[in-house]
Amino acid sequence: MAEKDSFSNGYNESLDDQYKSGGIIARLKEFSPITWIGIILTALFIIFSFIPPLNYRWHIMLPIFIIGAYLLYTQKNKVVSLEKAVVTTFFWVLIAYFLLRDGMLSNEIAKLTNILKQVGALK
Repeated sequence: MAEKDSFSNGYNESLDDQYKSGGIIARLKEFSPITWIGIILTALFIIFSFIPPLNYRWHIMLPIFIIGAYLLYTQKNKVVSLEKAVVTTFFWVLIAYFLLRDGMLSNEIAKLTNILKQVGALK
């Protein structure tokens, strides 16, 4: 029986075995459509974060985050091996980037509030 890998919770395969079984590209093609949708939503979330008009629109960014995180989280318990490692990585990247984005937006709001206090618009 093959030894279990603690990172991916799948079976260890050497690179030679992966190439014999069709390679990494063939294994990526076997991913579930739900996994691909979660990956695409994660990519959209990160890309939209760099576009200022979209970054500040919570009604666009929050649903992308929630749906992407939900899909990746549910897939995490259904898949094995390489797909599980990819899903887990993208899930944590999405969570971390959401928290970083939230912190950056909070910092921008604090700066704006500070400027308004200096001008005298806020007491």
